[in-house]
Amino acid sequence: MEEINSGYYRTQGQAGFYDRSSFYHAEAQYDLSDFVGRWVELLVGGNLRLFRVNTRGTLFVDYEGPFIAHEYGGFIQANRWFWDRRLRLLASLRYDKNQYFTGRFTPRAAVLYALGKARQHSLRLSYQTGFRIPTLQDQFIALDIGFEEVTLGGTLRARQAYGLDKFTFLPSSVSAYANAARGVTDSTTLATLAAQHLVPLSVAPLKPEFVQYYEAGGRFQLLKGLYVDMEYARAYYRDFVLYRRVISSRPTYEPGTTKPTALSNLNPATLEGLQNLRDGKYYTYSTATNLADQVYAEYASVGVEYAISPKVLWTISYSYATLVLSVAQDPSFLPNFNTPRHKVGSSLFLTGFGRWGGSLNYRWIDAFEMDGLIKGPVPAAQWVDAQVSYTVPKWKTQFRIGGQNVLNIQYVQLPGGPRVGGVYYFQVVYDPFLR
Repeated sequence: MEEINSGYYRTQGQAGFYDRSSFYHAEAQYDLSDFVGRWVELLVGGNLRLFRVNTRGTLFVDYEGPFIAHEYGGFIQANRWFWDRRLRLLASLRYDKNQYFTGRFTPRAAVLYALGKARQHSLRLSYQTGFRIPTLQDQFIALDIGFEEVTLGGTLRARQAYGLDKFTFLPSSVSAYANAARGVTDSTTLATLAAQHLVPLSVAPLKPEFVQYYEAGGRFQLLKGLYVDMEYARAYYRDFVLYRRVISSRPTYEPGTTKPTALSNLNPATLEGLQNLRDGKYYTYSTATNLADQVYAEYASVGVEYAISPKVLWTISYSYATLVLSVAQDPSFLPNFNTPRHKVGSSLFLTGFGRWGGSLNYRWIDAFEMDGLIKGPVPAAQWVDAQVSYTVPKWKTQFRIGGQNVLNIQYVQLPGGPRVGGVYYFQVVYDPFLR
């Protein structure tokens, strides 16, 4: 059986892969407010994560066996109310460190101010900094997806396995060279055409993404039971993590494995390299990297909440999100934003009808273009979720019947993915604290 599994998981070109990776996470926090006389609310905490990568080289570059990656972090947070609890100030400082990247401190601050006699309105401002450590996929993935294309991590460990540290070219320049060199055999002419068309690339090793986030918002009571919440935010990214399509050597895999043992020669200083580039003996790679130019994203949302009665609550919301890239028109960059520009949602909640309760939710998302590991258009989608519940306090039990996408309006969540239809369920929930 082991021999069969080995052949199934480790044969290049097959869809199956082996994954026995592990993830361990621990975190703790402690309230130090009593030690400062409750003058300020003071909180400290930390976390530790441990990843054990074990895919036998079918998904990550663990060709020599499983390997360990770890990261840790900690924070201190303080906040205090002023002016009869109308003004709240909050500040925090966090430190994070990954085994493969330099650690960094990131401060954050926020202000909340309550308006109105009954504090029924509020304004909020915040400034946050943070950095995102690239995921294991961004760092170490090595997935041959077929069609002579590989999705590859951005670390030297991943790129060296496939030769991206040697010869890498802009895809459009290789296409231009191949078209110009079609039928040409003379080495001098090929070298001249290569000098005219080929654009070598040096893709920098992956590093963490840094962000500065500004947010302003407010919540206002217009009428009794009627609230409006508005928010606008802008995030500025430095070293934004994305994927870039490049041309590099075609791998030859070890028999029965996905481990590259030989790479096609793409050295444009040799006749063989010029011929291989002319004849398409190369692979396309989507490799994780960082964008040197500044990137910013804009977010805006507005929501309305109306208590029609003490038993009926209705909400509706709209959100907008967009990413602005200076290289948006360069097809070799894949931003991996994967967020619909427009979203609309509305919900109706029913409570207090004796033992009965219920909810009805409508969602709509705009069409968007997905890129990264999977690329292609995702059409707009809408669906309705519904649920009815009945509570038996004596039994500490609630019975629920409902469904997701109850109208069975089928939609897709990613290019090439299955169509999602209705899912219906019946639940029995026991809660020892239910009243």
